[in-house]
Amino acid sequence: MLKINKVKDQKTVLLVSDMGKFGGTEVATLVTAKVLKKNDIKVIVLGKGGPLVKSLLEEEILFYDYDTHSRKITKNLSLLYVCYKLLKKYKINIIHAQMARPVPLLWLANFFAGNKVKIFWTSRGILEHTYKIILPIFRLINIKIIGNCKQEQRKIIGYGYPPKLVSYAYNAYRLESKLVLKEKNISNVVRIGTLSALRIDRRIDLFLDIIEKITELNSTLKIQYYIGGDGPEKNNLEKLARDKKIKNIKFLGNINDVASYFNNLDVFVSSVVTEGDTGAGISNDIVEAMLTKTPVCAYDAAAIGEIVINNQTGHLVEPRNTEAMAKAILQTIEDKEQTKVYVENAYDLIIKECDPQNYAKKLISLYKEL
Repeated sequence: MLKINKVKDQKTVLLVSDMGKFGGTEVATLVTAKVLKKNDIKVIVLGKGGPLVKSLLEEEILFYDYDTHSRKITKNLSLLYVCYKLLKKYKINIIHAQMARPVPLLWLANFFAGNKVKIFWTSRGILEHTYKIILPIFRLINIKIIGNCKQEQRKIIGYGYPPKLVSYAYNAYRLESKLVLKEKNISNVVRIGTLSALRIDRRIDLFLDIIEKITELNSTLKIQYYIGGDGPEKNNLEKLARDKKIKNIKFLGNINDVASYFNNLDVFVSSVVTEGDTGAGISNDIVEAMLTKTPVCAYDAAAIGEIVINNQTGHLVEPRNTEAMAKAILQTIEDKEQTKVYVENAYDLIIKECDPQNYAKKLISLYKEL
């Protein structure tokens, strides 16, 4: 059990997340913690220890290592006690959950602590049937919800959630906006890549199908493909690549230096597709590709169309249409002048919508308003 000593009263935000992985939610939690701290807000992060915790500690952000995503009753009872003790110790003003599962426990801890602390949940897209289960509960206990895009806000309101309790804020980018960027598409080998957690729902298998289609359409073009990221599907995807006889591909594992990864790509491809209301809104990788002025080709899934605007900031393609995607990628490579216009438009959009300081201001405002 964690030992928590009592300290003097402080204005504090408690961020609750599963920090045990290197995924979009974990990255977003790190960015949120950093931007809030820069705005003179004391931040505590509660979550399972993982690869991004070092970055939190380097920023002198308090971190409590505990599994916040367990299904075990004993673990959840212990988590309830830990949250209760944290609430008593720090006199927390805001509880901000980055995932849905611990929210009821956070409410209970808040109740037992005798506090009247606002509880927020950032929704980044969950399974469709899960919305129908959790939203009536969250409404009953007055949870404030922040979608990670406009579509997520509309979706939650569409399930009958009170509009006054729902807003949205795009994830802030984690990279510096004034990066030294490399010129794209200047070597004799075109570099095409994707970046994702290697899970079934991320549909990296479609990226391999797209590679096959590109080869069918243009067998003479020299291309090197990259898959950044790790996860349970890595071995299956490597086998699928071998079965498809794709030799010009590299699986790079987790990418720590995201800026360098995108800087060395000529085209970024998002092969994510979603079904119904299931799935995330806008992934960090698309935002970061645009920030590094890397051309983006994506399927029209979830809320990706809010930032990948077809023929303005990139190419947006009908989901699962591998031939259309392959043609969009080839057009991106061949029409350099058009592509240059798209990446500049995309960069301007991301600077406007995903700037960390603007994100912090909006978050602080929502903490007060909702």
